[in-house]
Amino acid sequence: YEFNDSCVTAVHEDKCHSADAYMLTYELRSSREDSMRRIAKVKAANRIPPHPSEQQQQQQQQQQQQQPPVRPWVM
Repeated sequence: YEFNDSCVTAVHEDKCHSADAYMLTYELRSSREDSMRRIAKVKAANRIPPHPSEQQQQQQQQQQQQQPPVRPWVM
């Protein structure tokens, strides 16, 4: 079946097996409090410091950006 905002229609099975086929799912939120808890979790996760290897990569990138570019000698 093809679900549209205004109607539902039957479709041939071949259309469902194509690369263009997709399915959307929705989740009904139960309350504003649940939403606020989810938002708080996301904000808390964003405050977690990056993994040490990620910090090292960031530091190396910053150091490389601070160094002047090396230009080849032209003769």
